[in-house]
Amino acid sequence: MNPSQVNARIVFPVTNFETIITGHKIDYILYANNYEEIDNEHPVIERFSSAEWALDIFSEGAVMSKGTTTSSGLVHSYFANIFGPPEYKEIHDKIAAKYFASFFKNNVFVGQMRTRLGIQGHESSGPKEAALELLRIIGVTM
Repeated sequence: MNPSQVNARIVFPVTNFETIITGHKIDYILYANNYEEIDNEHPVIERFSSAEWALDIFSEGAVMSKGTTTSSGLVHSYFANIFGPPEYKEIHDKIAAKYFASFFKNNVFVGQMRTRLGIQGHESSGPKEAALELLRIIGVTM
């Protein structure tokens, strides 16, 4: 899509439409945090303890561009998306609050995954470490 533009994207179908529209249980909702280091206080994958905390992080929309857009460095856009949510913020706020409350009510794991993609020297190792931690948490043995 838009191959001649800076923010080009490619779409790979991974399944058919019937599978996509079938209801599926949601186990994890993760915010991709590409810009924070990990340490004892900031684990690779961190579970949020409340819908309010989750909504604060998700709505802050901190993202670090890696040269695929016209922005650079750490920037913020509501829910890390310039289309949809910020255009209809009042409507989206109500919908997001309803969904996040439901996630917590139904014990869905809501948190953030620190990929360190935007930190120099961790562009490959950070996402790999985050992926391995996610596989460990969901119980995949390697």
